[in-house]
Amino acid sequence: MPDVEAIVPHEDVLLMEDHETLRSQLENQLATWSEPPPDAEAEKTWEMFSAVTAGLARDLSEQLRLVLEPTQASRLQGDYRTGRRINMRKIIAYIASQFRKDKIWMRRTKPCKREYQIVLAIDDSSSMADNHSKELAFESLALVSRALTLLEAGELSVISFGESPKVLHKLGDPFTEQSGARMILIGCCKQFSFEQKNTRVGQLVDFVTTMFMSHQTRATINVETAQLLVIVSDGRIISEAADKVKQAVRRAKHNGIFMVFLIIDNPESKDSILDIQQPIFRDGKCFGFSPYLDNFPFPFYLILRDINALPTVLSDALRQWFELVTNMD
Repeated sequence: MPDVEAIVPHEDVLLMEDHETLRSQLENQLATWSEPPPDAEAEKTWEMFSAVTAGLARDLSEQLRLVLEPTQASRLQGDYRTGRRINMRKIIAYIASQFRKDKIWMRRTKPCKREYQIVLAIDDSSSMADNHSKELAFESLALVSRALTLLEAGELSVISFGESPKVLHKLGDPFTEQSGARMILIGCCKQFSFEQKNTRVGQLVDFVTTMFMSHQTRATINVETAQLLVIVSDGRIISEAADKVKQAVRRAKHNGIFMVFLIIDNPESKDSILDIQQPIFRDGKCFGFSPYLDNFPFPFYLILRDINALPTVLSDALRQWFELVTNMD
């Protein structure tokens, strides 16, 4: 692989040309691996993914920080000589006492009002293989994990799905640089092979709902949990009965889980999801056809025709979810 350090002297100063060059190199690198790479190479590759998404992750974390600031302020209380924030009500008494009453600081002694838990589910079926999805899967993962790490406000889990869901990173486990390198090792050749024949989305939603519920039971009584499932797929839900998928979606919504479905739609493909028609049956007879998306079981979905815009779209969806949850307070 070409030396990328000359291209990326520092992850925060990537030019647009360097960004596209580095992304192309990453895609070619992943395509050459038939077996898990050496640890050092995996770590270097993850650093490159972090460099590609560094600017967007930093911008996202700052936007989310502004959104979450009102709820963070409510976590502060008490009168201390040192702390996180000054209690402005104590300033006058502090000055009047000749600066002796110096217990003017507040600390985060209250329980957090909310915990934020996010599951990123990547479709590993063969229908995704032509969208250079492996590179974008890791790039999206680097974006979300970096933003949450900078924000220190959420937990992240990563799941691949097709025939059955597989947890690649558990909720509650910190996502570190080592975690990213491990994802390269276990994911590039095994879990993100894009060779699975079926896309069982209903099974995925039921699996994630059960996982979220088990984590809620372990949360403290004073902490509310906001939970988000982001599904990245081509949207072809044909491996399961429609009623089963709708039932799984209803169960997730009943348990307070918010879901966003990012549909990867290749504009060069002849069978765009916007063109798919479904037959309408009545009493066993076909009475016509309707657009496939008219009966799509997920109420919140985005159609992404420029695959390179996936990190940006995912960033915007994540920001809107944080705003929605915060406004509910």
